[in-house]
Amino acid sequence: MGYPLFIPPEKFFGTKNFDWSLKEAKEYFNWFMSIKERRLEEFLKYLSVDRHDVGILGDKMFDLLFENEFSTVTEDGELDLTNSGFALAADASLFISDYILWKYDGKVHWGIVKKPKSAVSYHLPALFGFSKMPYVECMRGSIANARSILWGESDRDIWRKMTELDYLFS
Repeated sequence: MGYPLFIPPEKFFGTKNFDWSLKEAKEYFNWFMSIKERRLEEFLKYLSVDRHDVGILGDKMFDLLFENEFSTVTEDGELDLTNSGFALAADASLFISDYILWKYDGKVHWGIVKKPKSAVSYHLPALFGFSKMPYVECMRGSIANARSILWGESDRDIWRKMTELDYLFS
């Protein structure tokens, strides 16, 4: 059995977050909030890491990303994530988000990106509470980081760097 895929409710298949109504965004958010803790626990168990051990995450992720389950060679001859690789990177974002919530306890909270509509994270779950940025949406960043590692553009320390957000507070 392979790594569990990150599959939203069927209602959201084939639709883009930009096209969701606020009601649908809330429905997605509620689904996301209902699965994030279970997925995080499974991720921690799979990687054999402690909940807030952000220092080891990069080493574990770097090694896993190059396994056949998580990456494959595309028709263009480049490495890219498999569906399991996308799920692993999405779950890494849950780890990062959990760490940020713990590190900045009481300052940061979950919410839905409601503006601007042109934002890539519009209607998606994100972390709010920063004084110098409206929100931080970790999932797309984690997926981009996983791909950049496969393409040789980032090193294993990239996930730890995602947690260094002191500069976003006054």
